[in-house]
Amino acid sequence: MKKRIYLLIAFIGLSFCRIPQIDNEPNSPIQEIAYRQIHLTGVASAAKAEYSGLTWYNNWLVLLPQYPDKFDDVIFAISKDEINSYISSESTYQITPQEIKVDFPKNFEKQFPGYEGLEAIAFSGNQVYLTVEAEKKGDIRGYVIKGEIDDAAMEIKLDRHPEAVVKPQTDISNFSEEALLISGYSIYTIYEANGANLNYNPQMHVLSRTDGTVDVIPFPNIEYRITDATELDDQNRFWVMNYLWSGDREDLYTGKDALIDKYGLGETHSKSEVVERIIELKIENGNVKLTDRAPVYLQLKEGVSHNWEGIVKFDNHGFIIITDKYPNTILAFVPYKF
Repeated sequence: MKKRIYLLIAFIGLSFCRIPQIDNEPNSPIQEIAYRQIHLTGVASAAKAEYSGLTWYNNWLVLLPQYPDKFDDVIFAISKDEINSYISSESTYQITPQEIKVDFPKNFEKQFPGYEGLEAIAFSGNQVYLTVEAEKKGDIRGYVIKGEIDDAAMEIKLDRHPEAVVKPQTDISNFSEEALLISGYSIYTIYEANGANLNYNPQMHVLSRTDGTVDVIPFPNIEYRITDATELDDQNRFWVMNYLWSGDREDLYTGKDALIDKYGLGETHSKSEVVERIIELKIENGNVKLTDRAPVYLQLKEGVSHNWEGIVKFDNHGFIIITDKYPNTILAFVPYKF
């Protein structure tokens, strides 16, 4: 009898203890993170840049305009030290990115019927890889191209011919290979639309850097758009920018969002049709899988939809992301503890 009384007392005591837990029940509110804008100035700040990707080259953050020819064939870069200094301070001074000249082969655009610009960029040593999007009369193609960067001259020279051609996984106009990863002798590209109602069997394309062959591995159904990816870490994990712009809802009709069912929505997302989030994935045993980490949701601004097109990890401090031209050119820091 005494033993039962002691157990009852212990149970009552525990019931009054406040043990913090993460609420992952469906539709429960989760934390959203407000971004901090990194203000740019000069030609790189113009909306016409239509940035389509971000990546690191050594200690330089590289900003990829969709059409470098709008700037006399240059892309842009900011030193990591300058970004560190900016984020560490309370200042809102403006950063002027440096220029990296791009030497395009003669008649470059003619190789890609219906050329629609550059979509992604990644470096491996002094080699650089990019994806090109093209569409002519409904025939959509993604291309992988290669070049080399000269450190001393801060100039990229692109090869004359593409490394690979990648067919689209849906018939949605203006959708192709939006993200690029490099690991050893493999190049991975990620298609833009992977929702269950649009892409029944999503795949990641794998290009061999040694013999140019292209293979595929399974990719998970993820609703809305995927527009860029961070570099792979030492455990083959990476993050992708995943969002639904209000103007894309009809094209990207989705039924059920498994991530919302599992993790819920934050306060601003629960009041909006817009989705702005960052998702972690992992390449494992020839498959791409979602990890157990909850998505990182950005705090939405009322009446504003951001077309986030680029993302990198910023050491262990968080992410740096960039828009194309909607609502304008915004380079931003998203604090996050990994």
